[in-house]
Amino acid sequence: MKKALTMLLIILMVSAFLAGCQATPDAPVVIQKDMEQMIEKAQETSAQTPGISLREQTGAPETLVLESTEGNFTLSVDAVVSVPDAYSMPIIRVKAGEFSQEQVTDLWDALVGDNVLLRRQSSDMTKDELEPLILTIRQNIAEYDSIPYHTETIEQMKEELESLEAQYNSAPEEIEMVQADSTLRETEYENEGTTYMSAGGYSEGNTMDFQIKNAIKDSSGYTIINARLDFYTDEAYHNFGQVGTIAVDGDTQLNEDIKQYISTTPAEAKRIVEDLCTDMGMPMEVYSMELMNDEETGIYDDVVAPAANYAYKIECNRVVEGNPVAMINGGTYLNQEGLMEYSRQWLYEELEFLVNDSGIISMVWSAPLEIGEVKVQDSALLPFSDIQSTFEKMMRITYEAQAKDMENLACNISNVRLEMMRIDEQGSIENGLLVPAWNFYGTDDRTYTEGEANKSVYQVLLCINAIDGSAIDPHKGY
Repeated sequence: MKKALTMLLIILMVSAFLAGCQATPDAPVVIQKDMEQMIEKAQETSAQTPGISLREQTGAPETLVLESTEGNFTLSVDAVVSVPDAYSMPIIRVKAGEFSQEQVTDLWDALVGDNVLLRRQSSDMTKDELEPLILTIRQNIAEYDSIPYHTETIEQMKEELESLEAQYNSAPEEIEMVQADSTLRETEYENEGTTYMSAGGYSEGNTMDFQIKNAIKDSSGYTIINARLDFYTDEAYHNFGQVGTIAVDGDTQLNEDIKQYISTTPAEAKRIVEDLCTDMGMPMEVYSMELMNDEETGIYDDVVAPAANYAYKIECNRVVEGNPVAMINGGTYLNQEGLMEYSRQWLYEELEFLVNDSGIISMVWSAPLEIGEVKVQDSALLPFSDIQSTFEKMMRITYEAQAKDMENLACNISNVRLEMMRIDEQGSIENGLLVPAWNFYGTDDRTYTEGEANKSVYQVLLCINAIDGSAIDPHKGY
């Protein structure tokens, strides 16, 4: 692949994630001290509330409703307050995990079964695969050559071009295919001298694809790509989700007009996923479900066609000692000192399925967590009234300043959840703690003075540590 282009994508991605981050203590000694104080605070009065539910302990209401406007900033909360059905929340040490050989074999048997998949005998690229890469990088060099401040980038692309051309001269016309199995094998990463463990293959005609890649690390041993599993059948490649997405749960009854396309009920789809998680020993539960169709509207590709295929998208999250781990998009990132070529990363764990009448037609599991030592078994949690007070103050501090240059900035909170949240340990991008936290989910919708409106995606607008009331920045990890 094109190393320089990969570098640019990573830099842009990191910049986008960090652009909206609020101020937090950056000095490692401060971060470590705060973490130690938090653990001490959690231990001070822990185990003082045996047999009392978390909702009773915190005094959390069933719902939270409030409305306030300050200048151009509006805060609107109409939210269900979700609290785990448990009596305690721990602090647990975690690290970026990988897939074991036993897990890979079990998942292969469950998803691939008797299907025959093939894999490449060699990781080398053929001439046909190298040609478009060489052509693209030549075009990029010509395009960037007229931009003065891209001199360094051009030099890197030229080095990559030289490497690709050298590979092309000795590249084979084709690569022999052999039957794949679930065995993890050492694999070279993009001819950089870095190796990782992987397994998988795909069927003739690309009707099925199963790939597992464990963590890819740089020459210093830092993770640059987290472990990931991808399983797809050809039924998963329909244009699901462009329109026609319907939120469902296990009790939803399908309309008769939809049943002609999919007979599997939401309850049955949920059970299929839950059974797999149970059989595989995966401590996951269903977090959200959507019924999607493949209607084409022409928005992206000028193709207009009615829906012909339906599937359920089912997202799962990890549960630790009865407590759900927050579902957060993205991850925490850290550039190596003095280098911008690769960014160290720790993505938040994600597990997503597509299910239709054929069963599971896709499964994507990225950045699995490895659960370690319990630091505090029963954390002392702040009253919800304290959390609410902090929430209102922090929302004003964070968003009122941004609203000054807009016609209006409206934060709409629709869900409040007490969950386990990951924070990173000092100086580490691969080790951390799961701690109790209140996450406020919603959208921040912006209307600019020029009349342009921007409706944001549903996300965590504020995360508050349930032990000490400090704000947690999900994309810095503390």
